[in-house]
Amino acid sequence: MEQIITSIVKNLVDHPDKVKITRLEGTACKVFEIEADPSDVKYVVGEKGRHINALRTLLQSIAKKQGYSVRIEIIQPKKKI
Repeated sequence: MEQIITSIVKNLVDHPDKVKITRLEGTACKVFEIEADPSDVKYVVGEKGRHINALRTLLQSIAKKQGYSVRIEIIQPKKKI
């Protein structure tokens, strides 16, 4: 599943080398955190959240067949002061 997320997100952004996917596992839920270049976050989210919602729907369908749930979060990069 991590490979699917990585492939889709890297094809949406301008800086694919800065995309980082982190997987956190619980007993019944997997959480995937997506980090990208600050200028690329808008491409991952898409207009009105369409890209991220489509990705969530796809992954929830896959996870449901395998017997667990999944959550996707976008991690905002910290601003340098």
